[in-house]
Amino acid sequence: VELGDSVSFRCLVAYIGGQYVIAWSRQSGAPLPPGRHSVGGRHRRRLRLYRARIDDADDYVCTVQTASGSSVSASARLAIDSSNLPPQPTPAPPLFKIRVSLGRSQESRRPGGFV
Repeated sequence: VELGDSVSFRCLVAYIGGQYVIAWSRQSGAPLPPGRHSVGGRHRRRLRLYRARIDDADDYVCTVQTASGSSVSASARLAIDSSNLPPQPTPAPPLFKIRVSLGRSQESRRPGGFV
């Protein structure tokens, strides 16, 4: 998905008999993007991420747990295409402080310059 786009994941469950619950997570353990995701649909089957950012790239995991306690998980990878980013400025070289004394000449006894 391109940077800034929205993306949806669906967890399709082929389960006959009894109740089940779906939970969404990230493989890395990071939280779902705060304020930029929603979970909806019957049994929370759909995960939607809004305004994708570079740090959203991850494997998103759908875990289905039945009323009897058994569970199964599946994942899908979200890759973010950042090729539409503007070029980043090149950092300026570090600044060096230089002390200049006017009116008097100083000789340095050390090689390489003034003291």
